[in-house]
Amino acid sequence: MNIIIDATWIGALYNSNVINGGYRVLDNLLKQLHRYPEHTFYLTHTTHRLSYTRNIVEYLENISAPQNIQIACLSYKLFDSNNILKIYKIINGKLPIHSFIPFIAQSIISKSDIFYSALDASPFTIRKNKKIKKYFTALDLIPICKPEYSNLFYAYTKNLYDKLDDQSRVFAISQSTKNDIITYRPDLNPGKIKVTHLAADPKIFYEVVDITILDSILSKYALKNRNYFLTLNNIAPYKNTELIIKSFLEWKKDQEIKDITLVLIGRKLDEKYSNYLNELCGDSKQIIFLENIPDADLATLYSRAIGFLYMSLYEGFGLPVLEAMQCGTPVICSNTSSMPEVAGEAAISLDPTDKNSLITAMTMLLDPEINEAHRVKSLIQAQKFTWEKYSEQIILGFEQM
Repeated sequence: MNIIIDATWIGALYNSNVINGGYRVLDNLLKQLHRYPEHTFYLTHTTHRLSYTRNIVEYLENISAPQNIQIACLSYKLFDSNNILKIYKIINGKLPIHSFIPFIAQSIISKSDIFYSALDASPFTIRKNKKIKKYFTALDLIPICKPEYSNLFYAYTKNLYDKLDDQSRVFAISQSTKNDIITYRPDLNPGKIKVTHLAADPKIFYEVVDITILDSILSKYALKNRNYFLTLNNIAPYKNTELIIKSFLEWKKDQEIKDITLVLIGRKLDEKYSNYLNELCGDSKQIIFLENIPDADLATLYSRAIGFLYMSLYEGFGLPVLEAMQCGTPVICSNTSSMPEVAGEAAISLDPTDKNSLITAMTMLLDPEINEAHRVKSLIQAQKFTWEKYSEQIILGFEQM
């Protein structure tokens, strides 16, 4: 088969410090396509920008892309101008420019069987083509299904799922996400929505046992010889960071625990949120914020933690849970949405609004035998998720769905 892949996120974010879900999914899928030489994959993007094309070319060179991956971008130097791009965005909101200036050569479209997007809806030039099957990956429907948690990107998300028709084929990253799609669009055929679980990159997330590496990385963050729980710091209310901080501080005070730290990885983002966190934590010296952590250091920080805390109220998949488990970290996580699919029986799963249960679970992980049992369970559970399996399910979907 000839398969067009929308690589816009690679073009936009390659060589940048910003990585989103669409980029990660596409990046890991592309790295598996050498296993399918019987298919030809044409990479394109939907912006007409030369800089995006250059980034995609450089990306493919970096991963030593096989011959069955080809570039099929129609870029225009005109659109490399920031001023022109601003005008383009204004006009494109009212008139679909890409219907008049196609993003990919008609010669490629005419011989292709499939169009796949890692995140976005099919462009106009593809949607009007009845011969080509359209696929995209659905991450989550938080703005639609749980607007009380987050209404960011509501218009974008609504537009994406409103455009689905009886010819659309969807890869949902969890059964939870599939259920949300069916709830929102009960008119769609569930048989054309396939669950394809994500994975964690084993080159980044693995159990670190080398003492030299552990000492070096932990010393870098002043964590050597310190015991700590690990979590992620995120401004979105549904990530529930506030509950973790309050539970941890209450736990330390009530049980008079002095030698355990809470480490929050992430960004404070802006002064208002930073001040809020500082006020929430008070003058506690047992809470450490780590920002801009390179991928190379993450495995060590996960591996050395007493446990990983993830009390998110809703997740399309919950990739941090899998990353932690792949590093052999005992996990305490929410029992909502997709997280039971990812964590299985390996994690201590809790109601994310129950502070007392979280406090009890943290105490449990201080027991060496319980902690070791969950470390082993984490490693076993993580083996169920690989990018090889993910790519197999995607290709199978292309062939059969």
